[in-house]
Amino acid sequence: MDVSPVSPILIGASRHQRKCLSYASTKFDRQNIRGVAHIKISPANLKLATWNVKGLTDEKLIALQQFMFRQDIDILCMQETHRQLSDYFISDAGFLVVLSGGPDNQREYAGVGFLISPQIRSAVHGFCQASNRMACLKIRVPGGKICVLSVYGPHAKRPFDERFGFFHDLLQFYQSISVHGPKIILRVFNSRLYTRFPGEDAIFGEYFFKNGCQRIKSDMNRFLLMELCNACSLQIENTFTDLPLEELVTYREPGIKSMATISATTFARLDLILVE
Repeated sequence: MDVSPVSPILIGASRHQRKCLSYASTKFDRQNIRGVAHIKISPANLKLATWNVKGLTDEKLIALQQFMFRQDIDILCMQETHRQLSDYFISDAGFLVVLSGGPDNQREYAGVGFLISPQIRSAVHGFCQASNRMACLKIRVPGGKICVLSVYGPHAKRPFDERFGFFHDLLQFYQSISVHGPKIILRVFNSRLYTRFPGEDAIFGEYFFKNGCQRIKSDMNRFLLMELCNACSLQIENTFTDLPLEELVTYREPGIKSMATISATTFARLDLILVE
């Protein structure tokens, strides 16, 4: 099957096909969140991490904060919090917790958010809880701000309209964000790259996990991801560094043990970092 690596379905989506969304930063008590002093942090000193928490319980929140202390992590992007409502609060340990959920009339299978360490809370400029699949956080840096997005995409077996809608909404959300500095998208796009087509070498490097696939289909998430990258001039940053095979893998199929032999059919890399 001859598949073009880029098709203009996202960019060319009519307003009559999908509604155009508007995004507003969440209003919050700035003095309570940031304190009296406002600091700016150097991007070179900012340590980011991302974690699919598979349900954010009170016990897991404590464990994540302890992990951040041990690893000296400033911002942890979370996915699959399973928290239904959007919220923010200061934990007993002084962390800023930002949760972005969905409608309050259905069970939440997604949910994204952030954990911000006490030492950089004063650098927080604002945040936007866009949906249960995307949220952003702005941090003050010398000369402007940087924006970190926490994202969780629908898996490949979901209906195409749902997956298309996610990437379309993410494109709108990303383009609506105004900062004098870089924007970074972290985490799960549920997009296996499989192979690199001609012209895609500017988007991602040679160090990606190569899943086996008998047939590349044009409705796969990887093509929606490629179009998003083209539209926003993004690169998949964590495919340009040579890493051992076990460090390329971030997902294994249900029932597969963590110590099992890595194979292209039962393991994958679904966690991607997109930068301008």
